[in-house]
Amino acid sequence: MTAAAASLAQGLKSRRLLGYAGLLPFAGCLAVADDRGLQVLAASQLLYYAALIASFLFICDGISVSARPRHGAAFRG
Repeated sequence: MTAAAASLAQGLKSRRLLGYAGLLPFAGCLAVADDRGLQVLAASQLLYYAALIASFLFICDGISVSARPRHGAAFRG
């Protein structure tokens, strides 16, 4: 494995770890809460959080796609 591939793999691993760490407060609240109302609240907040993250990733992907030059487009500087 080259150094670039190893660096990419490490970056993906750390991003995945951070993503799962973001779920810990919600999962903890679901596990610890004995009140049904708190469990419903935590589950709905988890759904909102997932929608926020998905929209953020969609926007980042759109920005990276629009920043790439089109195939065959002439450079005008």
